[in-house]
Amino acid sequence: MTPIADLFDPRAVDATIARLQTLTPDRAPRWGKMNVGQMLAHCRVAYAMALQDDFPRPNPVLRFFLRLVVKGFVTGQAPYRRNLRTAPVFLVSPE
Repeated sequence: MTPIADLFDPRAVDATIARLQTLTPDRAPRWGKMNVGQMLAHCRVAYAMALQDDFPRPNPVLRFFLRLVVKGFVTGQAPYRRNLRTAPVFLVSPE
């Protein structure tokens, strides 16, 4: 499966919607330990952080570190490695 590179591309949007429509509550995780509801809530956090003011901004020192070290890793072309720790803000409660 090729990664979806650009959600401004209508084909990528269609592929994402098609993948979301295959999800059911009893679907086994293919990545990590989250169930379907937790995974969707986890993915929603990134959009909420970018589009809303629901989350506190990091202090200036941490923000500098995040830009310097983490941003390239998170936004780069390489896929995430399995079993990486999730940042606390992205953790969701069971169900």
